[in-house]
Amino acid sequence: LATCFIKEDGEVHQVQVVEPIPSAALEAILKGVPTSYSTAWAVTLGSILNNGEAKIPPELTTDAHFCENFIDRAIAATRTYKNRPQATIHIPLGTTFKDFNFSLERKRV
Repeated sequence: LATCFIKEDGEVHQVQVVEPIPSAALEAILKGVPTSYSTAWAVTLGSILNNGEAKIPPELTTDAHFCENFIDRAIAATRTYKNRPQATIHIPLGTTFKDFNFSLERKRV
């Protein structure tokens, strides 16, 4: 779950976005790099994709939206964990991680 910003009609609005985290990005932000991610859930691709449609996990009780190209990005991110299975130890399947160095200093627009 990331905090991003949308610029509409000259105004900037904060939004919550569900987006996949590739293994290399996860390993970098777990080292303390400031990030707009507030929470990460370790789930299987099959638990969020069904018949070509993405579904927000039920444990995510927020008004978050999927990022652009979510399905393609989720499939690509999944490949990174297949290539680097050791990255899956950081957040075991079925668990949540919230101890990111969360920062909105550099806004993602």
